[in-house]
This record gives sequence, structure tokens and C-alpha cells, in this order.
Amino acid sequence: AGESLAGLYFELGNDLDFTGVSATAYVPVGTSTTPFEGAFDGKGHKISNFKADGKGFNYTGLFGSVGESASISNLAMEKCSVTAIGTNVGLVAASCAGKISGITVVSSSVDCDGELGGGIVGALTKGGSITDCSFSGSITSA
Repeated sequence: AGESLAGLYFELGNDLDFTGVSATAYVPVGTSTTPFEGAFDGKGHKISNFKADGKGFNYTGLFGSVGESASISNLAMEKCSVTAIGTNVGLVAASCAGKISGITVVSSSVDCDGELGGGIVGALTKGGSITDCSFSGSITSA
């Protein structure tokens, strides 16, 4: 925690199944004060049953805040959900100023009772980009 991971490369080696992991146990990668600045390549692998409950918190998603030099790519997500009442809520990233590409999300949900919620990214900022991505599921807000 507290490190941007700038210049580091992370590669997903296998599918990940979060079945049995508490929705309140997950802490997103990157914060509003220290965004993730590395590169994450899912290598076409799938994350399934990921759940994050950020009730009362901002920046809820697999990645909380993605900085300008960061990239997230080549990942599938299935049967995943994020729930939050704060701002910036998205399955892949709550907030993104970097590059997100090649992401497929299916049978998933986002429940954002605050502001700026989305299926892939909650808030796209500072010249960030989303390319070749798709979302299938539900997005709700109170």
C-alpha cells in the first residue's frame, strides 16, 4: 500500500476465482493519492466471482485509481460485482487516467449509489482511454 508500482509489469498467469472471498476483504490496487502506475496484462485469463463492497468509500473496483502512465489489458471478468455509495465505482477501475484495452466483462453488476459509476470504469479522466472493451450485465444507481 502507498506505492504507485511505476514501471513495473504484472502478468496474470492463470484464471482467478474469488469464490469464498469476502466482499469487504478486498482493497483496490491504487488510491486517489497514489494511483497504480504500472502495467497489468491479464494474458486473456479470467477473473470470476470477484466482489467488492465499498459502502461508505470512494474508488471501488479491482483497481481503485489508475494513473496516467498505467495500462490494464487483455482480461476477462465474469460473475463479478462492485457495490459502493461513494464516487468512482467500476469493475475494472474506479478512476482511470491511463489506458485500458482488451477487457471483456460478462454476467456482472455495478451498484453505485454515489456519483460516477460504470461497468468498465467509473470515471475516465486526464486523457485516459478505453479501447476494445465490452460490458454485459447491470449498472444501477439509487
